[in-house]
Amino acid sequence: MVPGDVILCVNGEDVADADELRRLIGNLAPHAKVHITALRDGRRIDRDADVSMKISEPALYHGRGLLESVLLAKVTPGSPAYGKVLGAAVVSVDPDSAAASSGLMEVDVIATIDRKPIGGPEQAVRIAADHAGLLLLGIYRDDQMHFVVVRRGNS
Repeated sequence: MVPGDVILCVNGEDVADADELRRLIGNLAPHAKVHITALRDGRRIDRDADVSMKISEPALYHGRGLLESVLLAKVTPGSPAYGKVLGAAVVSVDPDSAAASSGLMEVDVIATIDRKPIGGPEQAVRIAADHAGLLLLGIYRDDQMHFVVVRRGNS
């Protein structure tokens, strides 16, 4: 399979949407044989494959500087933001922190810092460590972009 293929059937069962695909594949045992029917460039194709799953917990990144009370992770396929925005998913925020007082929430994805796009949690941690007094965060929440200003002493 290649990016852009549209999966139509898994083992003869129709795939209505991404949730259905996840359910069908997720119910298969590791190393099981699977037959996939897909649409590629307007043509129907059939492929056989072995299910090989490696499930791992996403790496967590501890914030620094003004984000020291924030735990971040990569935006993963289970996130509502996946495929819509790059950035750092907020996993937890200390409720007594400047970040929480500023409005940063666990459902947020930090997409920009000081109006510059960030590619992931590593970059967010690195940039936040260099800011002493103020951070302008562009956050993705509920399919919309918002801005949050985190200042030292907001807590």
